[in-house]
Amino acid sequence: MLCYAPQMWADMAPLDEQELQQVDGQAGITLSGYMEFEQGTRFSYQNEDADYRDNTLYWLVMNEVTGGIGFTDMKLDLVDGIGPNGDKTAMQITLPQELTFEQLQTEGFYLGDSREVSQMADRRFVFAVEIDGKLQAPAQTKINIFPVN
Repeated sequence: MLCYAPQMWADMAPLDEQELQQVDGQAGITLSGYMEFEQGTRFSYQNEDADYRDNTLYWLVMNEVTGGIGFTDMKLDLVDGIGPNGDKTAMQITLPQELTFEQLQTEGFYLGDSREVSQMADRRFVFAVEIDGKLQAPAQTKINIFPVN
């Protein structure tokens, strides 16, 4: 997947003494974040393993993404006892209970023969997106990713 984002950054801040005393030593990682997209942001994806009828390697392009998206308390952890036989170790992702969208929008999603919409000879507009507000999940949804032999 190729991504073009003119500016992306992440700030790390030290914990003060009061915050540090609240840390309880749990396993795993808890993530919170906010991503803001400036005019000109584009995401391009090509599935090189796809078997298209016309032998063209198509690109799916999310063009002109603006706005922002935030989340809190997404958790990553390693857990044992997963799988049909309970004998696998898995990466467990606990999705955040809330996503906050701040005027997140796209000019559109396009399918074509180039990773840039302006260079697509045969482009197909698929859909566009505008989201503003909060999306809440009723439970802490968990996803387990484990190897299968």
